[in-house]
Amino acid sequence: MSNNSALGELRAREKQQLETSRRQQRSDVINSSRRGLGYTSNLKYSVETVTKIATKLKSKGSISVDELLILMYALSEHEDHISSFFKIHGAVQGLIKELTGIDARKQLIATGCICNLALGPTKSCLYLAKNCGTYLITYLQSQNRHLMELCTWSLGNLSVSDSKIAKLLEAQGLLDNIIPLLDDSYESKTVDGAAYALSHLVYSNCGLLTDHQMEEITQRAILCHRNSDQLLWLIYLLSDKSASQQVFTSKNFFKFIVTELIETVRKLSPSDMCVINCLIRIAANLCDYEAYEDEESCNVVYTDGFVSAVKILLSSGNVDVIRDTLWLLGNIYNTFPSSLERQILFSEISITLNDSVICAYID
Repeated sequence: MSNNSALGELRAREKQQLETSRRQQRSDVINSSRRGLGYTSNLKYSVETVTKIATKLKSKGSISVDELLILMYALSEHEDHISSFFKIHGAVQGLIKELTGIDARKQLIATGCICNLALGPTKSCLYLAKNCGTYLITYLQSQNRHLMELCTWSLGNLSVSDSKIAKLLEAQGLLDNIIPLLDDSYESKTVDGAAYALSHLVYSNCGLLTDHQMEEITQRAILCHRNSDQLLWLIYLLSDKSASQQVFTSKNFFKFIVTELIETVRKLSPSDMCVINCLIRIAANLCDYEAYEDEESCNVVYTDGFVSAVKILLSSGNVDVIRDTLWLLGNIYNTFPSSLERQILFSEISITLNDSVICAYID
Protein backbone atom coordinates (compact mmCIF):
# COMPACT_ATOMS: atom_id res chain seq x y z
CA MET A 1 0.00 0.00 0.00
CA SER A 2 1.41 3.41 -0.95
CA ASN A 3 2.02 6.15 1.62
CA ASN A 4 -0.63 8.36 -0.02
CA SER A 5 -3.24 5.59 0.14
CA ALA A 6 -2.44 4.83 3.77
CA LEU A 7 -2.62 8.51 4.66
CA GLY A 8 -5.98 8.83 2.88
CA GLU A 9 -7.44 5.92 4.85
CA LEU A 10 -6.08 7.40 8.07
CA ARG A 11 -7.69 10.75 7.31
CA ALA A 12 -11.05 9.15 6.49
CA ARG A 13 -11.00 7.07 9.69
CA GLU A 14 -10.04 10.01 11.89
CA LYS A 15 -12.70 12.25 10.34
CA GLN A 16 -15.37 9.60 10.91
CA GLN A 17 -14.29 9.31 14.54
CA LEU A 18 -14.42 13.09 14.89
CA GLU A 19 -17.97 13.27 13.48
CA THR A 20 -19.11 10.50 15.84
CA SER A 21 -17.53 12.37 18.73
CA ARG A 22 -19.27 15.62 17.74
CA ARG A 23 -22.68 13.89 17.62
CA GLN A 24 -22.05 12.47 21.09
CA GLN A 25 -20.99 15.90 22.36
CA ARG A 26 -24.24 17.44 21.13
CA SER A 27 -26.19 14.70 22.90
CA ASP A 28 -24.18 15.25 26.09
CA VAL A 29 -24.95 18.97 25.98
CA ILE A 30 -28.63 18.20 26.33
CA ASN A 31 -28.50 15.32 28.76
CA SER A 32 -25.98 16.94 31.08
CA SER A 33 -28.10 20.05 31.47
CA ARG A 34 -31.27 18.16 32.33
CA ARG A 35 -32.07 18.52 36.02
CA GLY A 36 -31.01 15.09 37.23
CA LEU A 37 -31.96 12.93 40.19
CA GLY A 38 -29.75 12.67 43.21
CA TYR A 39 -29.26 8.92 43.52
CA THR A 40 -27.36 9.40 46.77
CA SER A 41 -26.55 6.37 48.91
CA ASN A 42 -27.83 8.11 52.04
CA LEU A 43 -31.39 9.04 51.20
CA LYS A 44 -33.02 11.53 53.55
CA TYR A 45 -36.55 10.49 52.64
CA SER A 46 -38.16 7.10 52.14
CA VAL A 47 -40.63 5.65 49.65
CA GLU A 48 -43.07 5.38 52.55
CA THR A 49 -42.87 9.13 53.14
CA VAL A 50 -43.64 9.86 49.48
CA THR A 51 -46.53 7.37 49.47
CA LYS A 52 -48.01 8.91 52.62
CA ILE A 53 -47.98 12.45 51.21
CA ALA A 54 -49.21 11.28 47.78
CA THR A 55 -52.12 9.49 49.48
CA LYS A 56 -52.97 12.66 51.35
CA LEU A 57 -52.96 14.61 48.09
CA LYS A 58 -55.29 12.00 46.59
CA SER A 59 -57.77 12.41 49.43
CA LYS A 60 -58.11 16.12 48.53
CA GLY A 61 -57.71 17.02 52.15
CA SER A 62 -55.61 19.92 53.45
CA ILE A 63 -51.89 19.51 52.96
CA SER A 64 -49.29 21.72 54.58
CA VAL A 65 -46.50 23.71 52.98
CA ASP A 66 -43.96 21.61 54.91
CA GLU A 67 -45.42 18.37 53.54
CA LEU A 68 -45.24 19.69 50.00
CA LEU A 69 -41.63 20.73 50.56
CA ILE A 70 -40.75 17.27 51.83
CA LEU A 71 -42.39 15.77 48.74
CA MET A 72 -40.48 18.10 46.41
CA TYR A 73 -37.13 17.23 47.98
CA ALA A 74 -37.93 13.51 48.15
CA LEU A 75 -38.84 13.39 44.46
CA SER A 76 -35.42 14.83 43.59
CA GLU A 77 -33.58 12.08 45.47
CA HIS A 78 -34.37 8.92 43.54
CA GLU A 79 -36.49 7.60 40.68
CA ASP A 80 -38.05 5.06 43.05
CA HIS A 81 -39.67 8.00 44.84
CA ILE A 82 -41.12 9.22 41.55
CA SER A 83 -42.45 5.75 40.75
CA SER A 84 -44.08 5.43 44.17
CA PHE A 85 -45.84 8.78 43.68
CA PHE A 86 -47.34 7.73 40.34
CA LYS A 87 -48.61 4.48 41.88
CA ILE A 88 -51.09 6.50 43.94
CA HIS A 89 -53.99 7.07 41.57
CA GLY A 90 -55.28 10.62 41.92
CA ALA A 91 -52.07 12.04 43.43
CA VAL A 92 -51.28 14.05 40.29
CA GLN A 93 -54.77 15.55 40.36
CA GLY A 94 -54.20 16.53 43.98
CA LEU A 95 -50.96 18.23 42.97
CA ILE A 96 -52.78 20.08 40.18
CA LYS A 97 -55.25 21.32 42.79
CA GLU A 98 -52.37 22.95 44.67
CA LEU A 99 -50.83 24.20 41.41
CA THR A 100 -54.02 26.02 40.49
CA GLY A 101 -54.93 27.14 44.00
CA ILE A 102 -54.78 30.57 45.59
CA ASP A 103 -51.94 29.86 48.03
CA ALA A 104 -48.86 31.25 46.24
CA ARG A 105 -46.41 29.24 48.36
CA LYS A 106 -48.15 25.94 47.70
CA GLN A 107 -48.50 26.81 44.05
CA LEU A 108 -44.76 27.37 43.72
CA ILE A 109 -43.81 24.19 45.61
CA ALA A 110 -46.33 22.12 43.63
CA THR A 111 -44.63 23.34 40.45
CA GLY A 112 -41.30 22.24 41.92
CA CYS A 113 -42.79 18.80 42.54
CA ILE A 114 -43.94 18.61 38.92
CA CYS A 115 -40.48 19.70 37.74
CA ASN A 116 -38.94 16.77 39.64
CA LEU A 117 -41.66 14.34 38.55
CA ALA A 118 -40.83 15.29 34.95
CA LEU A 119 -37.49 13.50 35.45
CA GLY A 120 -39.31 10.19 35.58
CA PRO A 121 -39.92 7.59 32.85
CA THR A 122 -41.53 8.50 29.54
CA LYS A 123 -44.93 7.00 30.36
CA SER A 124 -45.17 9.09 33.53
CA CYS A 125 -44.01 12.23 31.72
CA LEU A 126 -46.69 11.72 29.06
CA TYR A 127 -49.32 11.51 31.82
CA LEU A 128 -47.95 14.69 33.37
CA ALA A 129 -47.92 16.54 30.06
CA LYS A 130 -51.54 15.58 29.37
CA ASN A 131 -52.72 16.70 32.80
CA CYS A 132 -50.35 19.55 33.72
CA GLY A 133 -48.99 20.87 30.43
CA THR A 134 -51.72 23.44 29.80
CA TYR A 135 -51.35 24.90 33.29
CA LEU A 136 -47.55 25.11 33.06
CA ILE A 137 -47.77 26.83 29.69
CA THR A 138 -50.43 29.27 30.95
CA TYR A 139 -48.23 30.22 33.89
CA LEU A 140 -45.44 31.24 31.52
CA GLN A 141 -47.41 34.50 31.42
CA SER A 142 -47.59 34.74 35.23
CA GLN A 143 -46.59 37.89 37.09
CA ASN A 144 -44.76 35.64 39.57
CA ARG A 145 -41.24 35.40 38.15
CA HIS A 146 -40.35 32.41 40.37
CA LEU A 147 -43.37 30.51 39.09
CA MET A 148 -42.48 31.39 35.49
CA GLU A 149 -38.94 30.13 36.00
CA LEU A 150 -40.04 26.80 37.49
CA CYS A 151 -42.55 26.30 34.69
CA THR A 152 -39.83 26.75 32.03
CA TRP A 153 -37.62 24.12 33.69
CA SER A 154 -40.58 21.77 34.14
CA LEU A 155 -41.51 22.09 30.47
CA GLY A 156 -37.88 21.58 29.50
CA ASN A 157 -37.71 18.34 31.48
CA LEU A 158 -40.94 17.14 29.88
CA SER A 159 -39.80 18.12 26.37
CA VAL A 160 -36.61 16.09 26.47
CA SER A 161 -38.28 12.89 27.66
CA ASP A 162 -39.93 12.01 24.31
CA SER A 163 -40.70 13.61 20.94
CA LYS A 164 -44.38 12.67 21.29
CA ILE A 165 -44.53 14.66 24.51
CA ALA A 166 -42.85 17.63 22.84
CA LYS A 167 -45.48 17.53 20.08
CA LEU A 168 -48.26 17.34 22.65
CA LEU A 169 -46.90 20.38 24.49
CA GLU A 170 -46.62 22.30 21.23
CA ALA A 171 -50.28 21.50 20.49
CA GLN A 172 -51.02 23.07 23.88
CA GLY A 173 -49.22 26.27 22.84
CA LEU A 174 -45.69 25.76 24.15
CA LEU A 175 -43.66 27.48 21.41
CA ASP A 176 -45.93 30.53 21.10
CA ASN A 177 -45.56 31.15 24.84
CA ILE A 178 -41.94 30.22 25.51
CA ILE A 179 -40.10 31.79 22.57
CA PRO A 180 -41.03 35.36 23.68
CA LEU A 181 -39.33 34.68 27.04
CA LEU A 182 -35.97 34.96 25.28
CA ASP A 183 -35.94 38.67 25.99
CA ASP A 184 -33.83 40.95 28.18
CA SER A 185 -36.97 42.35 29.82
CA TYR A 186 -37.31 39.10 31.79
CA GLU A 187 -35.27 37.91 34.76
CA SER A 188 -32.08 36.09 33.75
CA LYS A 189 -33.22 32.84 35.40
CA THR A 190 -36.45 32.90 33.41
CA VAL A 191 -34.51 33.46 30.18
CA ASP A 192 -32.18 30.60 31.10
CA GLY A 193 -35.15 28.32 31.75
CA ALA A 194 -36.66 29.20 28.38
CA ALA A 195 -33.29 28.56 26.70
CA TYR A 196 -33.09 25.20 28.48
CA ALA A 197 -36.50 24.11 27.18
CA LEU A 198 -35.83 25.40 23.66
CA SER A 199 -32.45 23.65 23.57
CA HIS A 200 -34.23 20.32 23.92
CA LEU A 201 -36.65 21.18 21.12
CA VAL A 202 -33.85 22.37 18.80
CA TYR A 203 -31.75 19.29 19.51
CA SER A 204 -34.59 16.76 19.18
CA ASN A 205 -35.25 17.90 15.60
CA CYS A 206 -38.70 16.31 15.81
CA GLY A 207 -40.21 18.62 13.19
CA LEU A 208 -41.86 21.02 15.62
CA LEU A 209 -39.80 24.08 14.73
CA THR A 210 -40.37 25.78 11.40
CA ASP A 211 -37.52 27.64 9.71
CA HIS A 212 -39.19 30.91 10.69
CA GLN A 213 -39.33 29.87 14.36
CA MET A 214 -35.70 28.73 14.23
CA GLU A 215 -34.73 32.14 12.85
CA GLU A 216 -36.73 33.93 15.55
CA ILE A 217 -35.15 31.87 18.33
CA THR A 218 -31.69 32.59 16.90
CA GLN A 219 -32.43 36.31 16.64
CA ARG A 220 -33.71 36.47 20.22
CA ALA A 221 -30.88 34.36 21.63
CA ILE A 222 -28.29 36.66 20.04
CA LEU A 223 -30.01 39.84 21.26
CA CYS A 224 -30.37 38.71 24.87
CA HIS A 225 -27.01 36.93 24.95
CA ARG A 226 -25.57 37.35 28.46
CA ASN A 227 -22.78 34.82 28.48
CA SER A 228 -24.96 32.42 30.48
CA ASP A 229 -24.38 28.71 30.05
CA GLN A 230 -27.93 27.93 28.96
CA LEU A 231 -28.07 30.65 26.31
CA LEU A 232 -24.65 29.71 24.99
CA TRP A 233 -25.59 26.05 24.64
CA LEU A 234 -28.77 27.07 22.81
CA ILE A 235 -26.72 29.25 20.45
CA TYR A 236 -24.28 26.36 19.95
CA LEU A 237 -27.12 24.04 18.90
CA LEU A 238 -28.55 26.74 16.62
CA SER A 239 -25.15 27.38 15.02
CA ASP A 240 -25.32 23.89 13.54
CA LYS A 241 -28.72 24.51 11.87
CA SER A 242 -28.95 25.75 8.29
CA ALA A 243 -32.16 27.70 9.07
CA SER A 244 -30.16 29.95 11.43
CA GLN A 245 -27.30 30.63 9.00
CA GLN A 246 -28.61 33.90 7.62
CA VAL A 247 -29.22 35.36 11.08
CA PHE A 248 -25.70 34.59 12.27
CA THR A 249 -24.21 35.92 9.04
CA SER A 250 -26.19 39.16 9.07
CA LYS A 251 -25.13 39.85 12.65
CA ASN A 252 -21.46 39.08 11.91
CA PHE A 253 -21.70 36.77 14.90
CA PHE A 254 -18.49 34.89 14.17
CA LYS A 255 -16.44 38.00 14.84
CA PHE A 256 -18.45 38.69 18.00
CA ILE A 257 -18.07 35.17 19.40
CA VAL A 258 -14.32 34.97 18.68
CA THR A 259 -13.80 38.39 20.30
CA GLU A 260 -15.72 37.16 23.35
CA LEU A 261 -13.64 33.98 23.41
CA ILE A 262 -10.41 36.02 23.39
CA GLU A 263 -11.66 38.23 26.24
CA THR A 264 -12.93 35.30 28.33
CA VAL A 265 -9.63 33.42 27.96
CA ARG A 266 -7.75 36.58 28.93
CA LYS A 267 -9.68 36.71 32.21
CA LEU A 268 -9.47 32.94 32.60
CA SER A 269 -10.87 31.40 35.78
CA PRO A 270 -11.80 27.74 36.48
CA SER A 271 -15.51 28.61 36.48
CA ASP A 272 -15.22 29.89 32.89
CA MET A 273 -14.19 26.57 31.34
CA CYS A 274 -17.75 25.51 30.44
CA VAL A 275 -18.40 28.90 28.82
CA ILE A 276 -15.07 28.78 26.97
CA ASN A 277 -15.78 25.29 25.64
CA CYS A 278 -19.12 26.47 24.32
CA LEU A 279 -17.65 29.61 22.72
CA ILE A 280 -15.06 27.48 20.90
CA ARG A 281 -17.74 25.15 19.53
CA ILE A 282 -19.92 28.03 18.33
CA ALA A 283 -16.94 29.62 16.56
CA ALA A 284 -16.03 26.27 14.98
CA ASN A 285 -19.56 25.81 13.62
CA LEU A 286 -19.85 29.36 12.31
CA CYS A 287 -16.55 29.53 10.50
CA ASP A 288 -17.61 26.51 8.45
CA TYR A 289 -19.96 28.61 6.37
CA GLU A 290 -19.44 32.24 7.23
CA ALA A 291 -15.99 33.50 8.08
CA TYR A 292 -14.30 33.00 4.72
CA GLU A 293 -17.01 35.13 3.05
CA ASP A 294 -16.29 38.15 5.19
CA GLU A 295 -12.83 39.74 5.33
CA GLU A 296 -13.65 41.55 8.57
CA SER A 297 -14.56 38.25 10.23
CA CYS A 298 -11.39 36.63 8.95
CA ASN A 299 -9.21 39.32 10.42
CA VAL A 300 -10.29 38.60 14.00
CA VAL A 301 -8.41 35.27 13.96
CA TYR A 302 -5.26 36.95 12.68
CA THR A 303 -4.83 39.08 15.79
CA ASP A 304 -2.26 38.63 18.54
CA GLY A 305 -5.15 38.20 20.99
CA PHE A 306 -6.49 35.14 19.15
CA VAL A 307 -3.04 33.56 18.84
CA SER A 308 -2.44 34.10 22.55
CA ALA A 309 -5.86 32.63 23.44
CA VAL A 310 -5.27 29.54 21.29
CA LYS A 311 -1.90 28.89 22.90
CA ILE A 312 -3.47 29.12 26.37
CA LEU A 313 -6.30 26.78 25.37
CA LEU A 314 -3.97 24.18 23.86
CA SER A 315 -1.84 24.18 27.02
CA SER A 316 -4.87 24.10 29.38
CA GLY A 317 -4.66 20.37 30.07
CA ASN A 318 -8.44 20.12 29.52
CA VAL A 319 -9.00 17.35 26.96
CA ASP A 320 -12.36 18.69 25.77
CA VAL A 321 -11.04 22.23 25.37
CA ILE A 322 -7.94 21.05 23.50
CA ARG A 323 -9.98 18.84 21.16
CA ASP A 324 -12.49 21.58 20.38
CA THR A 325 -9.74 24.16 19.87
CA LEU A 326 -8.14 21.83 17.31
CA TRP A 327 -11.53 21.42 15.65
CA LEU A 328 -11.81 25.22 15.38
CA LEU A 329 -8.30 25.50 13.95
CA GLY A 330 -9.05 22.77 11.44
CA ASN A 331 -12.17 24.60 10.26
CA ILE A 332 -10.22 27.84 9.94
CA TYR A 333 -7.55 26.08 7.90
CA ASN A 334 -10.09 24.36 5.65
CA THR A 335 -12.55 27.22 5.06
CA PHE A 336 -10.50 30.42 5.19
CA PRO A 337 -8.89 31.48 1.94
CA SER A 338 -5.21 30.66 1.61
CA SER A 339 -3.22 33.76 2.47
CA LEU A 340 -0.04 35.00 4.06
CA GLU A 341 -2.05 35.86 7.19
CA ARG A 342 -3.33 32.31 7.52
CA GLN A 343 0.19 30.96 7.03
CA ILE A 344 1.53 33.28 9.73
CA LEU A 345 -1.31 32.32 12.11
CA PHE A 346 -0.47 28.61 12.01
CA SER A 347 3.24 29.31 12.05
CA GLU A 348 2.91 31.36 15.25
CA ILE A 349 0.79 28.74 16.96
CA SER A 350 3.54 26.22 16.21
CA ILE A 351 1.55 23.13 17.17
CA THR A 352 3.50 19.89 17.31
CA LEU A 353 1.03 17.05 16.81
CA ASN A 354 1.18 13.48 15.62
CA ASP A 355 -0.09 12.66 12.12
CA SER A 356 -3.42 11.21 13.25
CA VAL A 357 -4.47 14.43 14.99
CA ILE A 358 -3.37 16.55 12.01
CA CYS A 359 -5.44 14.36 9.68
CA ALA A 360 -8.48 14.63 11.95
CA TYR A 361 -8.54 18.41 12.02
CA ILE A 362 -6.64 19.71 9.00
CA ASP A 363 -7.32 18.28 5.58
